Amino acid sequence: MNFKLKILFLGLLLVLCVNSVSAADSLNNITLNDDVLLDGSDYVVGETILIDHDVSIAAKDYSTISAENNNVIFNVSSNAKLTLSNLNLTNANGVKGGAIYNNGVLVLNNCTFVNNKATFGGAIYNNGTMILNNCTFESNIASVSGGAIYNLQDDLTIHDSTFIGNYAKIKNGILQGGAIANYANNLTVDNCSFVKNHLFNTNWYKNGKMYGGAIYNSGNNLIVKNSKFNGNYIYGYTDSMNKHVDLSDKYGGAVYSNADISAFLNNEFDSNEIYSMLSSYVTKKVYLSNKGIASAIAAYNKVIIINNTFSNNSAACPPINIDNGERCIILNNTFINNNARSLAQSIKMDGNNTFIAGNTFYRDENAVDKGYFENPDYWEVYEILIDGGVNNTISYNYFENSNGIHYLNSFGEDKTANLTISNNVFNNSKKSVFVEHINNVDITSNVFINSNYAISTYTGRHINIKNNYFYGGGSDNSSHRGYLDINSHFTDISGNVFRKIGAEDSLGPVIYIKVRDNITIAENAFIENTVAHGNGIISSLFGGFYYIDGITDVDGPLGNVEVNHNYFANNSLNDGAIFESRASKINIENNIIENNEGLIILANETYYKTQYMNFTKNQIKDFTGDIMDYSYFYNSKNFDGSANEEYTGDSTSFLDKIFDFVKNLWDEYVKGKNSVKDPNNVDTNKNTTSSGSDVADNTDDSRDDIKSNSTDSSGDSDVGDSLDKSHYSAKNSLSESESNVGDSSSGLSSDSSSPEVHELEKSNVSKDIADDNYLIWIVLVIVVIFALLAIGYNKR
Repeated sequence: MNFKLKILFLGLLLVLCVNSVSAADSLNNITLNDDVLLDGSDYVVGETILIDHDVSIAAKDYSTISAENNNVIFNVSSNAKLTLSNLNLTNANGVKGGAIYNNGVLVLNNCTFVNNKATFGGAIYNNGTMILNNCTFESNIASVSGGAIYNLQDDLTIHDSTFIGNYAKIKNGILQGGAIANYANNLTVDNCSFVKNHLFNTNWYKNGKMYGGAIYNSGNNLIVKNSKFNGNYIYGYTDSMNKHVDLSDKYGGAVYSNADISAFLNNEFDSNEIYSMLSSYVTKKVYLSNKGIASAIAAYNKVIIINNTFSNNSAACPPINIDNGERCIILNNTFINNNARSLAQSIKMDGNNTFIAGNTFYRDENAVDKGYFENPDYWEVYEILIDGGVNNTISYNYFENSNGIHYLNSFGEDKTANLTISNNVFNNSKKSVFVEHINNVDITSNVFINSNYAISTYTGRHINIKNNYFYGGGSDNSSHRGYLDINSHFTDISGNVFRKIGAEDSLGPVIYIKVRDNITIAENAFIENTVAHGNGIISSLFGGFYYIDGITDVDGPLGNVEVNHNYFANNSLNDGAIFESRASKINIENNIIENNEGLIILANETYYKTQYMNFTKNQIKDFTGDIMDYSYFYNSKNFDGSANEEYTGDSTSFLDKIFDFVKNLWDEYVKGKNSVKDPNNVDTNKNTTSSGSDVADNTDDSRDDIKSNSTDSSGDSDVGDSLDKSHYSAKNSLSESESNVGDSSSGLSSDSSSPEVHELEKSNVSKDIADDNYLIWIVLVIVVIFALLAIGYNKR
């Protein structure tokens, strides 16, 4: 071979070596030009490769680059761009980023990061621009923050990526983000999967706080959509001996966000949790500041949660915890068998102008509950707890086998709340609604099926309980609480139907008044209810009384209890009565009372004399009992001479006509698919936000009879009719819903529907969310009912 041919051959060989690197080469020995194509073999990096110009590295099939636990693989400078495709980066080690430190532009396509370690960002430390598409991060470790990614720059988007088993682990320090720790604005996570990422504080005795088992975010504008979070957790363990152990707070088993706006759309959160364990070697005091706050999402400020599923998440506190909330939207989500030991089972928040609507809260009544839910009488664990705030709305939600809503001001002062609880269904709830220490509450147009205790109030003023339907259930045989337990001032209970409440062994009344102030009970229907043990359909504990020995009660009479224009029929009173009173200043006027078995009025207390009771202008028919018992009455007129008279109307056919009218109205105008309105079209000064979301709730129009889920198996035909009034259908298809927040629009894919959701669809429970047109018809129905009642009263 002549000299010229040798030179030509060597030149060609050099070009091939630069542009197609073989496994025999170390990347440190390769000159990285614009584009490098690897041949699919494994490579070793002995020292960090500096990228100071634009470079693209790709593999024909899939190549592995290892640093053998010695160093960072790539360092991208501020004036450079690195694009990686089809690569596996593994066994790298650094302080800022195990595999990559980026200060320029980093584009990752179909790459895998496995077993990398760093102090900040087990796989990647990003201080530049980064785009991730279809990448996998597995078993990467950080000793402080960001088990896989630590990000400091705005506008990061992570698409179609998977995070498995990444974690941050430390002794006696603060941990943030088992998979991702983000400290910049505008983070978007789309169509990603997070599995068993976690924070682990080990062998400590005074550990720091931990935030975000999968994602920690402190920047503004977080969007997480179309993603799955399964089995992520925050965990602490100690075997420290002879030391005081301080178990600090833990926030967000899956996600923690302190953004101005955080949006969660079309995601699944399953089996995420927060927990701690103590070794048997711990001998000194344990400080119980160990709060597991939000097994799924802990967030602040404006939070938007739409079309998500939360199932089997567990912690001391519920899966969602929102603090300092403002204009939050929680819409069309499903909550299944979540477990919390205190506060709430699904949502705990404080904030203003919140809109909670179209959600399903379901609990398998045969499931073994963790923590203290097995004894809710003690811990009062509800699905929703709102601790303070004003102008909040909770509407069109469905609760099954679970406690419902608890709203309170934890400082114990009565404050104006402007709270609306409307158009919800509570099915088999032990406790449905409890409000305390707040003023201005409207509880309207809800359906309560087989609740042990439907509504309880404690202090506060101006509580309106109107136009609700109550069926079945009632106080159990272990408590004297009322089905409606009223301890609030200026309470108005009107336009409701109470049907088949209580049993022969029930210890509590249907309505129990425990406050010495103005109470109105008007235009209600009490039908086929049962009381016993000396109780009444309506029992009043206070209102003004004096002792038999003539000593005046130090409190004195305050306010009136007004009971008028109600209908009482076919109630079984046993040794109770329609009205049971240990009080005075009660006006019982213009009521229809017919075909009840028991007493009309029972003064069931030998220590008190009742005064100022007025029982006049009532219409009575087919009554088997007496008017009074057990005590003395000091009134201006004898009861028998107070213009009471026999009722001669045909109320049975009258009520049947009402039920038929409501059912026909439902069949003609309401049956079918309905939706929760976009809250942005509602007055934003009251309870909504201008988030730009456009949400449709597509519900199945098939309607199962609620009787299959009712503890009452008698099969009364009007139960289904009454649930028709509640405008709920039997099945949910929330997984098919679509949500738009900003410019983002997507729905759950067909394979993202969880098994729990399908089980829920099989539960034969009614849920159909109606549009606002139905409210107009409800008002019309009420007007017609009361017009007909007025006609009945005029028949004497």
